Amino acid sequence: MSTSNYPERLRAYIDILGFRGFVASLRENSTNVTALRNILEVVHRPINLGVADRTALEYRTQSISDAVAISIVPTVQGLIELFMTVEFLAMALLASGYFIRGAITKGRLYHDEDIVFGEALIKAYDLEQTVVRYPRIMVTSEAASIANETDKLSAVCRDHMRAADDGPRYLHVLYQMQRELETAKPNVDEDSTDKFGRYYWLRQQICLRYDEATDKPRRRALATNRMSSDRRHRGYLPPRNEECGRDRR
Repeated sequence: MSTSNYPERLRAYIDILGFRGFVASLRENSTNVTALRNILEVVHRPINLGVADRTALEYRTQSISDAVAISIVPTVQGLIELFMTVEFLAMALLASGYFIRGAITKGRLYHDEDIVFGEALIKAYDLEQTVVRYPRIMVTSEAASIANETDKLSAVCRDHMRAADDGPRYLHVLYQMQRELETAKPNVDEDSTDKFGRYYWLRQQICLRYDEATDKPRRRALATNRMSSDRRHRGYLPPRNEECGRDRR
């Protein structure tokens, strides 16, 4: 196979955590079917969430059950478009109380409308299974290096990434929310719950999922190991003792 048929591409492999429970809820609540379909339709047949024409960027995607695979040309425009898409998916699922975990890599990949295979997919899958560990999206050095230039778009890409204390660089999926909360402060007479209501809702969903984990001993040990360090998850999840636990004291 020639390199023109097996080019280098950016690849995101995303695992929707707790998807089995989501599917179980579909039997009792048909509106969840529509909600999930709408979320995945945006990933498959998206509006222009980012900065460029997705046709020109050769945007391609597949999803099956709890796995979503997206690929795009390995350019800075492709990288920011991939970031925006994954951030949208993360926020949409978080609104229903579900986290995502995965990796963004760069490597050889064959990806058309029906078939996908290649080293970039295998690497992203292996990283999601063995290295990422927490509900976050790892960005490999090869993928991140695309944004090493001094142009404005590269700087935007770098703003969307964070370095974790345990090593990996990851995508800050709450970046847009953080920017809005930092710049849009409510007036003195304005109810902040009305202004930032969707973010209060997201916080409640995070706390709810954590509480569900702590009610089950095996899951509690896993949650404690993965979420107890605020430094490790700085900019991603609120610390348990300072946020989720405070409302129940």
